[in-house]
This record gives sequence, C-alpha cells and structure tokens, in this order.
Amino acid sequence: MQNLQTAFNVAEENYRIATFNQQFSTIRANASGRVIKKFVNEGELVGAGSPVLMINASAQNEWIVKIGLPDVDWVRVKKGDRAKITTDAYPDEPLDGELYVINEGADLPSGLYQAEVRVRPGNKKLASGLFAKVEIVPSVKKKFQSVPIEAIVEGQGKNAFVFVANSDQKSVRKLPVIIAHLENKSALISSGIDSVKQVIIGGSGFLTENSSIKISQQ
Repeated sequence: MQNLQTAFNVAEENYRIATFNQQFSTIRANASGRVIKKFVNEGELVGAGSPVLMINASAQNEWIVKIGLPDVDWVRVKKGDRAKITTDAYPDEPLDGELYVINEGADLPSGLYQAEVRVRPGNKKLASGLFAKVEIVPSVKKKFQSVPIEAIVEGQGKNAFVFVANSDQKSVRKLPVIIAHLENKSALISSGIDSVKQVIIGGSGFLTENSSIKISQQ
C-alpha cells in the first residue's frame, strides 16, 4: 500500500511539473490568421520569445508598412501624421494611412529610424511581403526658402554660404546658411536668408567678400 501511495505522489508531482512547463511551451498568436512561414521544426530548441511561426492576419484592417526615416525627416514627423502608400500591386491607386510607431533610436546597420505606418486598405486585397512607397504629410509645416543649387558655395554638411548683392548692386556679401535638404536642382534653406529676395548664381564659386559684380537679368 505504501508503494502505491509513493507512486501516486510521484505521478502527481510529475503532472504538476508538466502542467507548469506547458504554459511556457505553448505557441500563441496575437491575431487570427493563416500560417505563411515556419522558422523551426518539431524537436528544435528555441529560447523564450523567439518567433516560431509567421502568420498573415485574416483581418484586412490591420496592415502596417515598415519604413526607415533619415534624421532630417524623423524630426519633422510625429505619430498620427497622414501618409499615402503606393504599392506595385496598385500603382495607380494609392492607399491612405497614418504614422503609427516612430522609434527613438536609429538602426545601427542603416542609420535610419524605423517607423510603422498603419494602412487603410479599404476594399483592396493585400498580402504580407508586398513592397510599398510611403509619402508622409507632416502635420507641422515648416517653411523653407528654395535657391538654385548653383548658388551654394563652400558646402560642408548642412552648413554652406551664398552670395547676395549689396544695396549698391555693384558688390557682394557672403551669408552663412543652413541647408535643410536638396530637392532636384534646388537647395531648401532653413535659415540664413530670411530677408533676402535674390542670390548670386553665375560665377558664385569665384567670388569673395565685397567682390565687384555686374548684375545680368535673365
């Protein structure tokens, strides 16, 4: 009788241990959907929190696009900004979305700040793995002054100079400027020429402070 009681106690303890371990051995999905990729096979050892399966959520309103933002754009956007998403599957039918997640730290390999855009697909059929182009519309507008890129001299990073005519229209002065970013053949200036209406373009690379000039209107 004593041996039977001991065997029962051992079996009960093994059951308790197995029940406890089961809660750390269960695969749980964060959404309903279909399995589209398996990362490990039966019998392989994985650590806690490691992905085991990739699923494609069945709900058509839970799509996100992962993007990388350079620092110049990261400082201009915020969570909730509107976005326009263009996919290869629907090149002429852009989708609406909004900026949902913005990481505070840059990704080491690329130097970009990872972000996520929540997509509103409407009645469009989407699938995991589609490539997309995202255009974010910042809610906070900032005005820049555009000058031809030929007007920029001695550029070093975001710091550069432009030449403008003095009031006598016969000599020039050199002004430091901050370049926000380049766009096609123009430089968008964030500061330095707020009260300036014209800059010197032709021959600016050969000018110095107070050089004599003759303005030619084009």
